[in-house]
Amino acid sequence: MTGQADRAPEFYRIPRDWSDREGRKSGPPVSLPRRDPTLATSRHAPPLPLTAQFFVAEHVGRDQIHAGRDSHTYHFQSTPENIGDIVADLQRRTRYSTEWGSMARELEHVVPPPQLDEHLGVLLNRNVLVLCAEPRTGLSTAITHRALKFARQHRLGVERIFIEAAKDLHRSVDDLETPTLLVLDISDDGELGRELAKALPQIQAALHAHRSHLIIALGHEHFQAADATLPGSVFELRRPSAEAVLTACLRGSDGEGYLKEFLAHDRFKRHLADSWPPRMAKLAEMIKNAGPGLSMDHLFDRVLDGLDDWRQDLHRRFETEINPISRALLVAAAVLEFSPIESVVKATRRFLELVDYQEDRPHLLEEPSLTAEFAQLTEVFDPARSTFRRPGYAAAVVPHVWIEYPRWRSPLKTWFIELLQYPKYLDEQGLGRVIVAFVALASAANDSELVTKTVTEQLGDDVDLGAQLLLRGALDTVIGKEVRRSLWNQAYYANASTSRQLMLAKVCGAPAYAERFPNNALYRLQHLAKSEDASVQQAVVTAVSNVSLHHRPRILLIRFTSWLDPSGPSQLPHMVPRMIDAVYRRTEFQERLRHDPDALNTDPGGHVATFWQRLFRTATPTEARSAATAWLEAAAALDAETGDALADHLVSAALRDYRSIGQLAQTVRAQLARNDQGRLADLSLHIMIKLLELKEPLP
Repeated sequence: MTGQADRAPEFYRIPRDWSDREGRKSGPPVSLPRRDPTLATSRHAPPLPLTAQFFVAEHVGRDQIHAGRDSHTYHFQSTPENIGDIVADLQRRTRYSTEWGSMARELEHVVPPPQLDEHLGVLLNRNVLVLCAEPRTGLSTAITHRALKFARQHRLGVERIFIEAAKDLHRSVDDLETPTLLVLDISDDGELGRELAKALPQIQAALHAHRSHLIIALGHEHFQAADATLPGSVFELRRPSAEAVLTACLRGSDGEGYLKEFLAHDRFKRHLADSWPPRMAKLAEMIKNAGPGLSMDHLFDRVLDGLDDWRQDLHRRFETEINPISRALLVAAAVLEFSPIESVVKATRRFLELVDYQEDRPHLLEEPSLTAEFAQLTEVFDPARSTFRRPGYAAAVVPHVWIEYPRWRSPLKTWFIELLQYPKYLDEQGLGRVIVAFVALASAANDSELVTKTVTEQLGDDVDLGAQLLLRGALDTVIGKEVRRSLWNQAYYANASTSRQLMLAKVCGAPAYAERFPNNALYRLQHLAKSEDASVQQAVVTAVSNVSLHHRPRILLIRFTSWLDPSGPSQLPHMVPRMIDAVYRRTEFQERLRHDPDALNTDPGGHVATFWQRLFRTATPTEARSAATAWLEAAAALDAETGDALADHLVSAALRDYRSIGQLAQTVRAQLARNDQGRLADLSLHIMIKLLELKEPLP
């Protein structure tokens, strides 16, 4: 890890030892200009340095990785529209899951942790259970395991929440409509942990009032503060048997044959004594992939290096075992693992051009094959399958280079930005891998600006690409909070370009973001709605429709009611009817109402009526008719009792003044004029009869 003080300046010259080996003078790498938004499918990379141009002119041949070998230019493609799905698919194996069914399957073989029964008893009787532990101790798995056990025992719904401040937790508790088990992991957020430790008694009281429960994961440094404010509910996580964890992880795998000898080996015994479950799981993965026939000492050296993110292997390999071209090949292969090998080779060639590295060109008939280019890397990389032979190796390469070779950073960043602009030698999956690798690099360097500044300064008007980088950065456990803060600033101050605002709307409306931060997303979209640009307004409506799937229907209407305030942004009250139209016409939202008939069929707090009263008073006739029609269509899709209740909410809201009565009457009259048969017509007639029975508005 490197801090701000260690960051390299903007440009670097080629390391002198590289230049001396080849007898050529090195110069600064080519800088990449800001992307021209007017270029679409035939954007070109910047020209080669004059030395490289001269070298190219003399030698024309097939595509090779060596810098300056041919006169091909680099054409770029438009970012594919489905890039979000591509990246999500690539991250599915490592992305933090909030699907309880899949997590339950993953936890089936978890070793029962110490104090489990005591923890579940405290959670039941005191409503709050706080677990504290050091990093990489399995704390997230521990709270998930306890949550699933508790929910099964007491038949409770489980909701994982993500918050930015303690007030967000209070709001989440206040929004509960049925007894629920909340799960919150802020073990990696020291500032929020300190704030929350002080607020535990108030949170406990709110949970008790809602007959709900909460499991919190806090960093070990907050144990004393949390225990002082809520004694009896706070525990330090205890370590389960490392041998039992390893046995469970290897059971039924190819590595099970090593297990007995492994557990009896003195070097392994000493190592197991201090290991927590995550390290054991990673160790098991190394053993599974080690292959048969290794001695225990060889196996120990292999897995120990793997557990240390392959630092020793990478240091030795870069310093003593591979030449400059193989260095570049290793970096490209790590970023583009599983991509066609030709794509890896072309990306390597481009990196060598950016650092102005050249070598004498052999005769055409003496050129090595693509596979032969990887001769120095075959111990760790399989060119036939374009994949690394050791788990976790690919992810370790670029962070190692960034930290150990600071003068590489500027050309490496330039190279990444070119790859993000989708050169034609990449396929869609390759672009997805570049996005994942670039955000992983920013995370490893703990540098959120590597993402945010790249989007604002380098990617121009590419909304889809910018949104994907911001989204992945916002969800990262290391840089996520800073990236989310930048989203807030851009949305709140409304000083961003149209393309930037469209990026923000896409991020907030992305399922992964809306699922984790539904309140956060709505507030940012509320500020984005101040924009007068029609495309931004439509993007906000679409994003709100996506976020609606992660809010309780009644709570969503409460939020919308506040947006109908005439003293707020002038556009917002007129966008709410469009949002209702978009939300209630969604099949997924209607399905949610169908499975939860209690969501809106009663209105004990009067929130539903208040919303419709305000909408009828502030919306134009066209806006009100569109929103009310969408509401009735959703009601028509539900069972008779619930559908009638939703229709009656409209009547109750309209009966307060003549304007509202007129708005609703126009809506149902338009439906009845169509002479349709079916549930929607029945509901419209039901409402019209009630309105005709009214002699004057209710007081």
